[in-house]
Amino acid sequence: MRDTVIFCHSEHHGNTKKLVSALAEKYGAEVVPVPGADATDVSEYKAVGFASGIYFEKFHSSLFSLAEGLRGLSGKKCFLLFTAGMPNPRNADSLAKKLKALGAEVAGVYGCRGWDTVGPLRLFGGIAKGRPNEKDIAGAIKFFEDKVLTRD
Repeated sequence: MRDTVIFCHSEHHGNTKKLVSALAEKYGAEVVPVPGADATDVSEYKAVGFASGIYFEKFHSSLFSLAEGLRGLSGKKCFLLFTAGMPNPRNADSLAKKLKALGAEVAGVYGCRGWDTVGPLRLFGGIAKGRPNEKDIAGAIKFFEDKVLTRD
């Protein structure tokens, strides 16, 4: 059985990709870019991650579509990672609810600030420039160790 796969949608500034890349480097997690990922069988993995920036207060729609098509998701340990200009823990609620409806266990959620220049924010250079930073990345690693690796 393989350990971890993370389906990642990282657009604009690569904020979410920074978190996912750190986990891939440290723990050998397989990273699958979304969109572009085909529905696949995840039963061979111990944990399945979903990572995205936040779009209109929720994860990117491509992750919802992908989750619906994944085989082997029922009973699987899942986790969520996100970045946002102004993160809110509730940003993960709709995807967590979807995963639970598909029979998955949501082991936890990690969110942090990410540089955001969408819409009128670009007029003044955006918010949260320089984020995620090393502290945010270390937080993602600690989250992964505490919530994903230690729960079997």
